[in-house]
Amino acid sequence: MEICVFLANKPFYFTHHLSPRLYALANTAGTIMLNQPDMQVIRQAVHDLQHSDAQAAIVLSSQPDWYWQQFRQLFTHVVAAGGVVINALGHTLFIHRRGSWDLPKGKLDPGETLEACAIREVQEETGLQQLSITAPLGSTWHVYPEKGQLILKESVWYQMSSQQTDDLIPQTEEDIVEARWVNVDELPTILAGAYPSIREVMARVPTTN
Repeated sequence: MEICVFLANKPFYFTHHLSPRLYALANTAGTIMLNQPDMQVIRQAVHDLQHSDAQAAIVLSSQPDWYWQQFRQLFTHVVAAGGVVINALGHTLFIHRRGSWDLPKGKLDPGETLEACAIREVQEETGLQQLSITAPLGSTWHVYPEKGQLILKESVWYQMSSQQTDDLIPQTEEDIVEARWVNVDELPTILAGAYPSIREVMARVPTTN
């Protein structure tokens, strides 16, 4: 098991073993390494990721799921859903919001399914109407402050297809300044200016690997 949650765009991992990638990260300056920690130590790591030069944290334990469940209880949990839309030309739909490239997503409404939420949010945020879900892409997690409390948002992602290749309409009331079809050659530049969690989602899309 390996779970990653982003705090201040810095990764906090829960794992039962160190993969080569995590082993390298564990031996990098700025990484907080926690071996079977108590919850007070985890709370301190959360603080340090947000307010110090620390760049990452790793909880290494034979019971990472237990630690993950305890960690989740430190925050208010919010669920959202969104999509990676690829059109008939093989272009990927991105939005630009609050200074970063992002993928369309939004919070789940009461009684709404995750799939319906993902489609609705893409339609609302980009004006794109012709959509179909082709595959699940799993969840990403990030923590952000809101009204004096810390929110843990789970974003559930779906790969989608669309035959539309025409102009998009960004939802400006949601601070979206641009909605854009991005071709394969542009992806590295776009992803360099995207949130880390968005890069994680895109790494799961077979057509972009």
